[in-house]
Amino acid sequence: MINIKSNIIVQDIFNNIEYYIDLFLEQGILIFKELNPTKEQEMDLMYALQNRIGWSTNHAWRDEDHAKTFERHARFISKEELFIPWHVEHVERENYQTGAIWHMLKYDCDNDCGQTGFVNMVDLFQTMPHDWKTFLLGCKISSLIESDVDGMPHKIAFNDNIRQRDLVIPHSVTGKLIYRPNFTPEEVLRTVNGRAPLGEDMLLYDQIIDWTKEQVYRDSPNQFWFKWDVGDTIIIDLSVMAHAVKGGFNLGERNFSRIWAYKNPFVDPAIMV
Repeated sequence: MINIKSNIIVQDIFNNIEYYIDLFLEQGILIFKELNPTKEQEMDLMYALQNRIGWSTNHAWRDEDHAKTFERHARFISKEELFIPWHVEHVERENYQTGAIWHMLKYDCDNDCGQTGFVNMVDLFQTMPHDWKTFLLGCKISSLIESDVDGMPHKIAFNDNIRQRDLVIPHSVTGKLIYRPNFTPEEVLRTVNGRAPLGEDMLLYDQIIDWTKEQVYRDSPNQFWFKWDVGDTIIIDLSVMAHAVKGGFNLGERNFSRIWAYKNPFVDPAIMV
């Protein structure tokens, strides 16, 4: 269960920063009702975590209204449907986003609309049978998806030079094992324990991915859904938390401030999206 904090001011967080760091590492997320930090406080909070966790904060703000996502939908997405599908943030990138702060600035839709859902992928991995976990630890996969400068995904053709990545990685601070699939058919199993996958490997991999989708997509105990209000602020470990957003709102009704943090220092402005 995620511990939501209410009646907190920003200075309370700084005064008890070690407690909140520990809570962040335990839960993968911090949620504050009506915290309403200033822009400067948002950045200070990100740097407070950077100094203890080691991520690289993007020293720029961006207000997000999901205009690009609206362009991808040909019709209105209801509050029961997913406006943004389940995903772990840009697993296909070598320098992926490891964290973010989201501060809701405007919320002119019903409280039931635009909910954000979360699944902790460390916890999900721990629920698997031992033989599945052992198998996944030996898997390297490639994503046939890349994102443009606006963060929108596009399919790419397979070739032997596409980057391979581990499907399970240790957390940079806790060392806990994080299961990081992409939830799409555009993932290719490349090797198992350093060799080409056998037919039985492919069958087991498909079985695990199908189970994963069932656990993440369906209304299950693994999911936590948060209803937003203006001023609510989330600091999230994007290496750990799969997330999705429900619809029910129109362009311009929901707007939040966002700061990314990355695995490594960034040099290419195209990845600052």
